[in-house]
Order: sequence, then C-alpha cells, then structure tokens
Amino acid sequence: MERVKQELDVMKARLSSTQLSLAEKEGHLTALRAERRKHLEEVLEMKQEALLAAISEKDANIALLELSSSKKKKTQEEVASLKREKDSLVQQLKQQTQNRMKLMADNYEDEHLKVSSPNAELPNNHKPSPDQDDEEGIWA
Repeated sequence: MERVKQELDVMKARLSSTQLSLAEKEGHLTALRAERRKHLEEVLEMKQEALLAAISEKDANIALLELSSSKKKKTQEEVASLKREKDSLVQQLKQQTQNRMKLMADNYEDEHLKVSSPNAELPNNHKPSPDQDDEEGIWA
C-alpha cells in the first residue's frame, strides 16, 4: 500500500511538471502564432503597396502615350496593352484586398474565441499562404 502511495505521488509530480511544461509551450505557440499573423499582415500590405505602385506606373505610361498625340497604330497598341496589364494588376489588387480582409476577420474571430473560451482549440485552416498567388503578375 505504501509503494502505491509513493508511485501516486511520483505520478502526481510528473503530471504537475507536464502540465506546467504544456502551459509554457502553449504560451510560446500563442506568441509564435501572433508573430506569424503580424508578418503575414505585413506581407499582404507590402504586396498591396507594390500593386498600387505598379498600377500608378501603368497609369503614368498610359497618360504619357495618350498625351503624345501620336495616332500611330503602334502607340495605340501600346496603350491598349498597358490598359490590359493595368486591369490585370487591378484584379490582383482586389484579390490581395480580399485576402487581407479575410485575414483581419479571421484574426478578430480568433481573438473573440480566446476571450470567450480560452481553452478552445483555434482552427488553423484560414491562414492564406503569403505566396499562394505568386504564380502571376509582378510576383512571377
């Protein structure tokens, strides 16, 4: 009987130690998730800024070509090409904006879940990869 009590005490100590270790690791994981979220937000913001700059550059080139008053077919084709490229960039910007808004909404939901249920398991399927759309446009 005494041996069982000693084993129980050892197991209780081990359980306590494991629970403490788990709490520390959960805290570290929470900090890493917050840092990842912050970096992802920064990446999405930089992509939006780059797209805006590229759109502005296309607008400036279009304006220069249109102001040159050249009615040459080549100039008109260049303007049309620049407008198509600009439209593509605008679509990419819209997609980036949607990704960023979804991330912000998901972050809000995560924070709301933490407040309402601190021990709830957070879903991890909503984080868009920062390079998921790198296949086209200025990211290629």
